Formats: sequence, C-alpha cells, structure tokens
Amino acid sequence: MAHPRGGADGDPPGGLERYDGRPGARAPAPARRGGAWIVATSAVREASNGRDFARHVSDLAGHPVRVVPGDAEARLALRGVMHALRGAAGGEPSQKNPEKNPSGSAEPGQDVLVFDIGGGSTEFIRARDGVLQAAVSLRLGVVPLVEQFRDYEDIARHVRARLEAEVPPGIARPTPDLLVGTAGTVTTVAALDLGLERYDGRPGARAPAPARRGGA
Repeated sequence: MAHPRGGADGDPPGGLERYDGRPGARAPAPARRGGAWIVATSAVREASNGRDFARHVSDLAGHPVRVVPGDAEARLALRGVMHALRGAAGGEPSQKNPEKNPSGSAEPGQDVLVFDIGGGSTEFIRARDGVLQAAVSLRLGVVPLVEQFRDYEDIARHVRARLEAEVPPGIARPTPDLLVGTAGTVTTVAALDLGLERYDGRPGARAPAPARRGGA
C-alpha cells in the first residue's frame, strides 16, 4: 500500500487519500455501522501504513477497526461459511444427492474444508460438524501473484509448490465430505461459470439455461 498521504509532488495519492475520495467514505457512523464489526485483514496487516489506515477509517466511521491476524481471519471465515451452509440446509434434501441439493448445504457430522482466496493471503480451514479442527493462513494472495508472474502456468507451478510445502497434512488429507470456497475470487469464478449478468449470492442461485456456458 502507498504511503498514507502519497509521495513526492506529482506522485499518485496515497491509500488514505484514495479512501477519502470514495463515495460514502464520510457517511455518518450510525448509517454505516449498524451492529457489525469493522475488520481489516491481510492488506492492512502487511501494509507499512496499515495501522494508520485502520485508525483513519475508525475515525471516519466512529467505530473501532480490528486488524485481525491470519488465524483469526480463518476462524471468522469458517463462522461465516457455516452460518451460510446451515441456512441453506433448512428443508433441503440430503447432500448425498447433489442434483436435488444445488445449494451444497452441510449435514451434521460432515468433514468440511473451507478455502478463502484473498488479495494478500489464502486461508484453509478444516472443520467437522462446524467445529474448527485445523487452519492455516498462507501469504499467497491474488494481488502479489499477478504482480510477480505474467504467465498462468508460472502461477500454477508456484502455487502448487507452495501448497505442497506449506499446507499441513491434517488439512490436505483425508478428502473432505464438502469443499467450500468463499470470498471474492471464488464467487467471481462461480458467477462467470453460471453466466450471471448480476451477482446473486442466494443459496442455489442459477442463471437461465441459455446464458450458462455450454447451455448446461
């Protein structure tokens, strides 16, 4: 991230100045905050001015900003995923028949592997019956990969080597009952695969058949 207030004369504005210019950045706190937490993750953790940025956002919002470590990010991702899966499970047919359960809801006792591909880090979280068993946060995000490599094959080789070296065996094996991807990278790929013109995050959302790839 750039310096909080930019560099020398003529340099692009810094991260805080760009944030100040975003629509709604200075909206009154009660209208924006509600009962939610404000959480900052990898980009703010690793930025040289991350703490300054968090304080600045906190001042604007009138509410504390929590800069969470990688393991806490993994736990929060799991909580969000399990909440969504349990919500999708209400009245749904069994996961053992995926054709009748397009939402991919979780069943009691299932072994779930969650992966969260972010801009600066990727988390892998193993859970059984919604209870965290193991987690790892890798400094393996989309932004540095795109900045470092030009060719897809180079990215694939680098990612494969990092995963083989850094993902603990207890997370990689055995094969989980349910594999769940979360966050922007996964939802963007899913939206493209479904041919969605507008993203729909509801469980089981599908595009009309003619819009989907291959007409499937």
